[in-house]
Amino acid sequence: RPINSTRTTVNTLNQATSTETATKGISYREYYITLNGEAQTINDQVAAKSAPQQHDVHYSSIQSRSASFTNTLHKKLAQLCQSIQRECFQTFLPIGYPHTVRPEYLQYQICDTIQALSSYLRGVASTAAVLKSAGVGSAEANAMSASIQWALRDGIGMIGGLLFSYIASPYFDAYVKEFRLVADLANDFALSLDLCMPYLIVDDSTTTSMYKLMFYSALSTIGKVVCGMAAGATKSSITAHFALRGNMADINAKEATQETLVTLLGMTLGVYIMHICTGDDDSNGNNDNNLERANDAATTERRVMALFFVLTSLHVVVNYIGVDVLRLRTLNRERAEALLASVVDGVAEDFTLHVLRVKNDENENGSIGDATFVVPKPEEVHESLYQSVLKLLFPKRCSVEIGARFHPECCKAEYRSMLQLLIGERYLLRIEQRDNAKGAFSVEVMLLYGAKEIDEWRALVHAKILHRTLQKVQDSNWGGVLQNNLEFYYQLMEWSYNWARSLTSADGGVLHLNSLARLGWECDRLYFCSGRWRVAFENEKSD
Repeated sequence: RPINSTRTTVNTLNQATSTETATKGISYREYYITLNGEAQTINDQVAAKSAPQQHDVHYSSIQSRSASFTNTLHKKLAQLCQSIQRECFQTFLPIGYPHTVRPEYLQYQICDTIQALSSYLRGVASTAAVLKSAGVGSAEANAMSASIQWALRDGIGMIGGLLFSYIASPYFDAYVKEFRLVADLANDFALSLDLCMPYLIVDDSTTTSMYKLMFYSALSTIGKVVCGMAAGATKSSITAHFALRGNMADINAKEATQETLVTLLGMTLGVYIMHICTGDDDSNGNNDNNLERANDAATTERRVMALFFVLTSLHVVVNYIGVDVLRLRTLNRERAEALLASVVDGVAEDFTLHVLRVKNDENENGSIGDATFVVPKPEEVHESLYQSVLKLLFPKRCSVEIGARFHPECCKAEYRSMLQLLIGERYLLRIEQRDNAKGAFSVEVMLLYGAKEIDEWRALVHAKILHRTLQKVQDSNWGGVLQNNLEFYYQLMEWSYNWARSLTSADGGVLHLNSLARLGWECDRLYFCSGRWRVAFENEKSD
């Protein structure tokens, strides 16, 4: 159009154009242009081409609403998951987790849950075997005989539990992890005996079968009683270890909820698995091969035995992992020896490097060295459960015996000079030769009447240094020359005592109980199972 032309835009739509627009679904804009006084109507075709169609606008609107709905749904699901997670935490985990418990709490509880679930699953199969052995389903069985057998079985189990408590109760606090393992092993023994009971009393007369059933049932009950007693005794110590802020009640409550959930799952899965193993789920007869295998009793027994063996193996492995992950802070014999291992080795090496040179070099000084040692923290100490269980079952295997009876040999004249070193201490030491051929020996610690925790601890440190140094000497070239040499033994006793006194001194000793407490060890009580024997002299100052 010319430059001097005037353009006027009017918001008016032509009726025909509007009709066509409604028909085709396209929107046109109509311009009225004044050119030399004449009016012309021009359809803006470019605008029409670029104008969006109504169905495209509708689709875009639907897509936008769908994206908004999806985002809202994701947010709602995330909030729901967070809410469920929060409720599960509040139901099954202590308040303030993980800041209110020890770092190994979750790993131990996972292992404990798996092993408990395994026990419930095996319990279903073993209970079925016990009921079968008791005569359930047999025409010859009667309720009175079964009741008598059950009562006798429970009575014998209680007596066995009392005997076990009498023998083992002094060791529960000292061997927490070990008795936790013993509890589950006793449970495995009882469940295995229950499962094998139908095969142990078969092909016998009625009277013989009844006696066998009572005997094996009593053994099984004793195993379960031992399991319950040992697990209950160690549970309190483990809970106290986990309670980082004194929240023992909360931890016990949450463990009860965990056990309830595991019990429900174990009962449900146990019934379902036994249903599958016996083939009862194929009762409709759709699969003839499965029906034939279900009717085969031998196949069913093999299935149950195989499943029981797998679950028992899983139970033992998981239980060992769960117990092994614990890092208890109390000091029993095995943890104390693991704590002292690096220090004792360093002192023994110092003895072989310095004291033995005195015999060849007169310029060498036989005093204690100035070596420094790093004492590990509780989370850095990992004692051997295998060795600890062996020492619990066979105390004579221990290299150091604390609380030994007084030996008359200590009153001989040749020992008097060595015993003079320990005047003022509340313990005595004696080297016991076990096997002259192999050179095996142990150190006996005789505690004096009135000995306290610090006296027991210094006696153990002294005895371990003495024992390890003797081992070093025997492994060296001096072993044969120094055997039965009282002068050497006196020097060794003096050396080891000076080291023990220095290390356990209240003035900066790295092995003093206060120093260990600052590292995180609980030293209020030592669990050494030091026995009942104590020595009392009539005149300590002169004797």
